[in-house]
Amino acid sequence: MSWYWYILIPVILAATFVGVPSMLIGIANTPAVLIGANGIFRGTGRYKLAMLVAFLLQSIVAVTLSALIITYTGYMTSRNYGYIFAWLVGVIAAIYPMWQTRSRARHERLNEPDGYVAKEATHAAIPFALAVTVGVTLLFVFRPVILDALFYWLLVLSGLVYLFSIVCIVVIARRQY
Repeated sequence: MSWYWYILIPVILAATFVGVPSMLIGIANTPAVLIGANGIFRGTGRYKLAMLVAFLLQSIVAVTLSALIITYTGYMTSRNYGYIFAWLVGVIAAIYPMWQTRSRARHERLNEPDGYVAKEATHAAIPFALAVTVGVTLLFVFRPVILDALFYWLLVLSGLVYLFSIVCIVVIARRQY
Protein backbone atom coordinates (compact mmCIF):
# COMPACT_ATOMS: atom_id res chain seq x y z
CA MET A 1 0.00 0.00 0.00
CA SER A 2 1.32 3.41 -0.93
CA TRP A 3 1.92 5.98 1.81
CA TYR A 4 -0.27 8.69 0.27
CA TRP A 5 -3.39 6.59 0.76
CA TYR A 6 -2.89 6.89 4.50
CA ILE A 7 -3.44 10.65 4.25
CA LEU A 8 -7.02 10.13 3.06
CA ILE A 9 -7.94 7.73 5.86
CA PRO A 10 -8.10 10.45 8.59
CA VAL A 11 -10.09 12.69 6.23
CA ILE A 12 -12.68 9.97 5.64
CA LEU A 13 -12.85 9.13 9.34
CA ALA A 14 -13.30 12.80 10.27
CA ALA A 15 -16.08 13.30 7.71
CA THR A 16 -17.84 10.16 8.92
CA PHE A 17 -17.45 11.17 12.58
CA VAL A 18 -19.01 14.57 11.92
CA GLY A 19 -21.90 12.84 10.16
CA VAL A 20 -21.56 14.10 6.59
CA PRO A 21 -22.60 10.76 5.00
CA SER A 22 -25.60 10.54 7.33
CA MET A 23 -26.59 14.07 6.34
CA LEU A 24 -26.38 13.08 2.69
CA ILE A 25 -28.78 10.22 3.36
CA GLY A 26 -31.05 12.64 5.22
CA ILE A 27 -31.16 15.00 2.24
CA ALA A 28 -32.20 12.08 0.05
CA ASN A 29 -35.28 11.68 2.28
CA THR A 30 -36.71 15.05 1.20
CA PRO A 31 -38.94 13.69 -1.61
CA ALA A 32 -40.50 11.20 0.81
CA VAL A 33 -41.20 13.98 3.30
CA LEU A 34 -42.88 15.95 0.53
CA ILE A 35 -45.01 12.93 -0.48
CA GLY A 36 -46.36 12.30 2.98
CA ALA A 37 -43.98 10.85 5.55
CA ASN A 38 -45.94 12.46 8.37
CA GLY A 39 -47.26 10.12 11.03
CA ILE A 40 -50.80 11.44 10.56
CA PHE A 41 -50.88 9.63 7.21
CA ARG A 42 -49.98 6.26 8.79
CA GLY A 43 -51.89 3.42 7.16
CA THR A 44 -52.70 5.33 3.98
CA GLY A 45 -51.34 4.76 0.51
CA ARG A 46 -49.58 8.11 0.72
CA TYR A 47 -47.64 6.99 3.79
CA LYS A 48 -46.71 3.66 2.17
CA LEU A 49 -45.56 5.44 -0.98
CA ALA A 50 -43.45 7.82 1.12
CA MET A 51 -41.90 4.85 2.92
CA LEU A 52 -41.13 3.09 -0.37
CA VAL A 53 -39.60 6.25 -1.85
CA ALA A 54 -37.56 6.81 1.32
CA PHE A 55 -36.32 3.21 1.21
CA LEU A 56 -35.30 3.46 -2.45
CA LEU A 57 -33.58 6.82 -2.14
CA GLN A 58 -31.81 5.93 1.11
CA SER A 59 -30.65 2.67 -0.42
CA ILE A 60 -29.33 4.36 -3.56
CA VAL A 61 -27.34 6.93 -1.60
CA ALA A 62 -26.07 4.46 1.01
CA VAL A 63 -25.04 1.92 -1.63
CA THR A 64 -23.28 4.66 -3.61
CA LEU A 65 -21.36 5.74 -0.51
CA SER A 66 -20.54 2.09 0.11
CA ALA A 67 -19.35 1.66 -3.48
CA LEU A 68 -17.08 4.69 -3.15
CA ILE A 69 -15.55 3.39 0.08
CA ILE A 70 -15.13 -0.18 -1.17
CA THR A 71 -13.58 1.12 -4.41
CA TYR A 72 -11.20 3.26 -2.36
CA THR A 73 -10.32 0.26 -0.19
CA GLY A 74 -9.75 -1.83 -3.32
CA TYR A 75 -7.40 0.76 -4.78
CA MET A 76 -5.61 1.18 -1.48
CA THR A 77 -4.98 -2.57 -1.17
CA SER A 78 -4.71 -3.33 -4.91
CA ARG A 79 -7.63 -5.70 -4.26
CA ASN A 80 -5.35 -7.92 -2.24
CA TYR A 81 -7.44 -9.56 0.47
CA GLY A 82 -4.26 -10.18 2.46
CA TYR A 83 -4.68 -6.72 3.94
CA ILE A 84 -7.48 -8.01 6.14
CA PHE A 85 -7.40 -5.05 8.54
CA ALA A 86 -7.82 -2.55 5.69
CA TRP A 87 -10.74 -4.56 4.31
CA LEU A 88 -12.41 -4.81 7.71
CA VAL A 89 -12.06 -1.06 8.22
CA GLY A 90 -13.34 -0.46 4.67
CA VAL A 91 -16.43 -2.62 5.17
CA ILE A 92 -17.21 -1.01 8.52
CA ALA A 93 -16.72 2.45 7.01
CA ALA A 94 -19.01 1.50 4.10
CA ILE A 95 -21.82 0.36 6.38
CA TYR A 96 -21.36 3.00 9.08
CA PRO A 97 -23.18 5.92 7.36
CA MET A 98 -26.44 3.98 7.24
CA TRP A 99 -25.90 2.71 10.78
CA GLN A 100 -25.27 6.27 11.92
CA THR A 101 -28.48 7.38 10.19
CA ARG A 102 -30.34 4.70 12.12
CA SER A 103 -28.83 5.89 15.40
CA ARG A 104 -29.69 9.51 14.63
CA ALA A 105 -33.27 8.52 13.80
CA ARG A 106 -33.59 6.76 17.15
CA HIS A 107 -32.15 9.81 18.89
CA GLU A 108 -34.60 12.08 17.05
CA ARG A 109 -37.52 9.87 18.01
CA LEU A 110 -36.62 10.13 21.69
CA ASN A 111 -35.54 13.77 21.88
CA GLU A 112 -37.45 15.56 19.12
CA PRO A 113 -40.85 13.88 18.81
CA ASP A 114 -42.34 16.60 16.59
CA GLY A 115 -39.56 16.22 14.03
CA TYR A 116 -39.89 12.45 14.19
CA VAL A 117 -43.63 12.50 13.52
CA ALA A 118 -43.10 14.73 10.47
CA LYS A 119 -40.66 12.19 9.00
CA GLU A 120 -41.97 8.94 10.44
CA ALA A 121 -42.10 7.03 7.15
CA THR A 122 -38.49 7.90 6.34
CA HIS A 123 -37.41 6.60 9.74
CA ALA A 124 -39.43 3.41 9.28
CA ALA A 125 -37.55 2.69 6.03
CA ILE A 126 -34.09 2.95 7.59
CA PRO A 127 -33.76 -0.66 8.88
CA PHE A 128 -34.60 -2.01 5.42
CA ALA A 129 -32.11 0.31 3.74
CA LEU A 130 -29.50 -0.74 6.32
CA ALA A 131 -30.05 -4.42 5.46
CA VAL A 132 -29.72 -3.66 1.74
CA THR A 133 -26.54 -1.65 2.38
CA VAL A 134 -24.93 -4.48 4.36
CA GLY A 135 -25.84 -7.07 1.73
CA VAL A 136 -24.69 -5.00 -1.23
CA THR A 137 -21.47 -3.97 0.53
CA LEU A 138 -20.55 -7.60 1.12
CA LEU A 139 -21.47 -8.37 -2.48
CA PHE A 140 -19.15 -5.57 -3.65
CA VAL A 141 -16.30 -6.90 -1.52
CA PHE A 142 -16.58 -10.52 -2.62
CA ARG A 143 -17.67 -9.85 -6.22
CA PRO A 144 -15.77 -6.75 -7.37
CA VAL A 145 -16.94 -7.36 -10.95
CA ILE A 146 -20.45 -6.35 -9.87
CA LEU A 147 -19.08 -3.18 -8.29
CA ASP A 148 -17.18 -2.35 -11.48
CA ALA A 149 -20.31 -2.86 -13.59
CA LEU A 150 -22.60 -0.80 -11.35
CA PHE A 151 -20.27 1.98 -10.19
CA TYR A 152 -21.03 4.49 -12.94
CA TRP A 153 -24.78 3.88 -12.74
CA LEU A 154 -24.77 4.28 -8.98
CA LEU A 155 -23.10 7.67 -9.35
CA VAL A 156 -25.66 8.72 -11.97
CA LEU A 157 -28.59 7.53 -9.84
CA SER A 158 -27.22 9.26 -6.78
CA GLY A 159 -26.85 12.48 -8.75
CA LEU A 160 -30.46 12.20 -9.90
CA VAL A 161 -31.59 11.58 -6.32
CA TYR A 162 -29.88 14.77 -5.19
CA LEU A 163 -31.24 16.76 -8.10
CA PHE A 164 -34.75 15.57 -7.25
CA SER A 165 -34.11 16.26 -3.54
CA ILE A 166 -33.03 19.83 -4.26
CA VAL A 167 -36.20 20.41 -6.28
CA CYS A 168 -38.23 19.02 -3.36
CA ILE A 169 -36.38 21.28 -0.90
CA VAL A 170 -37.31 24.28 -3.05
CA VAL A 171 -40.96 23.15 -3.18
CA ILE A 172 -41.08 22.71 0.59
CA ALA A 173 -39.47 26.12 1.11
CA ARG A 174 -41.97 27.76 -1.23
CA ARG A 175 -44.86 26.18 0.71
CA GLN A 176 -43.53 27.74 3.91
CA TYR A 177 -43.95 31.27 2.53
